[in-house]
Amino acid sequence: MDSNSKEAIKKSFAQRLLKQLEYFWNRIINIGVEQETAGFDKKRTRLINGICSWAFIIYFAYIISYANDPLLRFVFYESVAGVIGYSLPIIFNHYRRYNLACHFFCIFNLLFYLEQSFGGGSVIGVEYIFVPSCVTAMLFFKKQMIVFFYFIANFVCFGICKYDFSVLKDMFV
Repeated sequence: MDSNSKEAIKKSFAQRLLKQLEYFWNRIINIGVEQETAGFDKKRTRLINGICSWAFIIYFAYIISYANDPLLRFVFYESVAGVIGYSLPIIFNHYRRYNLACHFFCIFNLLFYLEQSFGGGSVIGVEYIFVPSCVTAMLFFKKQMIVFFYFIANFVCFGICKYDFSVLKDMFV
């Protein structure tokens, strides 16, 4: 076999692999999306499925990495909570419970980031995730009161973390 044919085989394999990955990704983000699903529900379902899929992959990698490390066992348990918490919105979307998936996603993020902030302390800076998370509700909800509620909830959680780190110091860490 000459080098040109080897390169052609590698290129065709890479193209097939990319097509398979694209097919798999489209299947994942379209969980719960039907032909008759409303446009807004399609968009937010795909968005939540995509975000949760990536978070699931990342936290699953953490589970594998920290499974046998007794010194960092808390990272393992946080990762298990992350895998479970980020798989549930996809399951809710599968059963066409779009609003439940959106509310669960926003509330889980609040509680999960709050726990990670207290668990890791001010050193890792998880509390700063609350700042961009303030606007995520705008992507998932049309009602301004719901968006405002999640904005305020994220702002309050950020304030609690900053207060804990600056005034209370070692209360939770």
